[in-house]
Amino acid sequence: MTTSAASSAVVPSQGKRPAFRTVRLILRRPAGAVSFAFLVGLVVTAVFAPVLAPYDPYAQSLSEQFQGPSAAHWLGTDDYGRDVLSRLIYATRIVVVAPVVAVGIAVLLGLPAGLLAGYLRGRFDAVLSRIADALLSIPAIVAAIAIVAVLGPGIGPTMIAIGLVFAPRLYRIVRGATLTVVEEGYIDAAESIGCSTRRILWVHCLPNVLAPLLVQVTLMMGFALLAEAGLSFLGLGVQLPEASWGSMLKAAADQQFRAPYAVVPPGVCLTLTILALNTLGDVVRDVTADRKNS
Repeated sequence: MTTSAASSAVVPSQGKRPAFRTVRLILRRPAGAVSFAFLVGLVVTAVFAPVLAPYDPYAQSLSEQFQGPSAAHWLGTDDYGRDVLSRLIYATRIVVVAPVVAVGIAVLLGLPAGLLAGYLRGRFDAVLSRIADALLSIPAIVAAIAIVAVLGPGIGPTMIAIGLVFAPRLYRIVRGATLTVVEEGYIDAAESIGCSTRRILWVHCLPNVLAPLLVQVTLMMGFALLAEAGLSFLGLGVQLPEASWGSMLKAAADQQFRAPYAVVPPGVCLTLTILALNTLGDVVRDVTADRKNS
C-alpha cells in the first residue's frame, strides 16, 4: 500500500482543531459551562490568593479562637485564631496543583506503558497486566497511605503516592483503547510501509486513545482531590501551618462540640469542587461519545 493510502487511512483520528471543537461542545452544555467556570474561578483564586485573602493565613491570635462569622472575619476563626476565609483562599493553591501533578504522574507512567502493552501484546503485555492487576487488588487509600508512610508526610509524597495509585488504572484504560486501535486497517498499512514502532504509537495510536484518556483524567482529578484531602485529614498530607481543606476539616472535627460550624466552609468547598470535576468529567464523556457516534 502506498504512503498516501496509509495517510488517508488515519484521517478519522485527525481533524481541524478537534480540541477547540470539543471545548466548544462542552461549554455549550449548561452543566459543562457552570463546572468549567467554577474551576476557572478556583484557578484565579489560587493565582491571586495574596491579593484576595483579607488576612495573613498563618497569623495566630489566641485571643480570637473560634470566633463565629462576623464583619471582621466573614467565616470566623479557627483553633489558633486564624482567619478561616484567608486559609480557604490560600488552600486553593493545593486544590489546583495537587490533583494536576498527581494525575500528571499517573499519565506519565500509565500512558506509555498502556500504548506499548496494547501494541506489542505478547509476553510484555502479560507481564505489565499482571503487575497492574496486583496493584489494583490493593485498596487505593491503603496503597496511598503505605507509600506516604515510606516517603514521609508532606504534599510532595502525597502527590507521588496518588499518582502511583492511579497509574495502573490509566494503564488499563489506555491498553484497552490501544488494543482496539491496532485492529484497524490503517495500522496494518503503516506497518507495511515500514513505519517505526514509535511513529505508529505516537502518530497513529495516541490520537485515537486521547478521548477515553481525557475522560478518565478529568474524573481522576476529583478522586485525586478527595485522596489529598483524606491524607491531609489523617495528618499525612499537607503539614501545618500550610492550609489545606483536608487539614482544616481535621482541625474542625477535633473541635466539633466547641465550634460545630467550623466544618462547613472547608466541607462545602471540597464538595462543590469535587462535584464540579465529576460533572465536567461526565460532560466530557458524553461529548466524546456523541462525537464518536456521529
